[in-house]
Amino acid sequence: MKDFIKSKLEEILQSVGESNIVTLDKISPKADELTREYVFPVVRNLFKGINKIKAGKFDELSKEEKSTIKNIFPSIINRKTKEFNKDFELAHGYHRPTQFFKLYNVKTLDGKTRKVSVGFFYDPKTSDIAYYESINNGIAINVAKLSINNLNQLESTIRHELIHSADPKVNKLRLKKKIDQKEKEYGKLPYEFDSFSHEFVTTIDKNISQLQDGEDKDNLIKSLWLLIKHLKNGFSANVLYKEFYSDAVIRLFSENGVSSKNYRALRENFYQFLNISNSWATKPTLFDRFMNRLVRYVPYKV
Repeated sequence: MKDFIKSKLEEILQSVGESNIVTLDKISPKADELTREYVFPVVRNLFKGINKIKAGKFDELSKEEKSTIKNIFPSIINRKTKEFNKDFELAHGYHRPTQFFKLYNVKTLDGKTRKVSVGFFYDPKTSDIAYYESINNGIAINVAKLSINNLNQLESTIRHELIHSADPKVNKLRLKKKIDQKEKEYGKLPYEFDSFSHEFVTTIDKNISQLQDGEDKDNLIKSLWLLIKHLKNGFSANVLYKEFYSDAVIRLFSENGVSSKNYRALRENFYQFLNISNSWATKPTLFDRFMNRLVRYVPYKV
């Protein structure tokens, strides 16, 4: 199996060029910086404010929370009762604040330019964390599904949707996951493969680059490729999670860097990787493309 993977890697390295790999730097170099500076504070105020309203504590809203809620969701508060408007969560579309209009400059893979906006909606009844719609070039974030204790999830979500915005395959589509859609089939959709594979590869690359020499980087990379081999062999996500969840290799999937402070979020990220990449293994050409992208950032070691 070791020789097979090595020969397969050599084969696909010759057939696919570096230009086929999408990175955030190619799309919007300041995306993470803009997210932290502009989007994070608004999300914090939205979460805290909405939670206070739902708890019947409207009078405890801070000036910033009240301003954020009224600017983004002007109809969220019932003026008479000062309670959460029960009809609001059924509203369609998303609300886009002025300061988030055309926030990101995106170079698409076919050489065009898109200016991508960020907006918000509140829907606790859907599984969607966010979606990208190309008609208005907008990323819509579901406030009801994001955790205020894991703002890195928000940054990762925006990265994921930015990849969609750069993808020519996404044309006048509202990319929204249906609740009843199977996770394994969802991950194999062409535009979702590109976005998820980018997310996994760049996160792994970032974390490996942060490792100190004394942390036995070579052995960690070998563990990663052992994991990839098991995925290629069709081992289930549940089996691999049990085998590797206490191994140092899962730190490579941390959105907070290799010294992750939120171990629960780290395990969730790791399981998502296993589950989605496990679905790619049922389609060998897809898994080969993923390995090709990974080996360009992470040296193959056995």
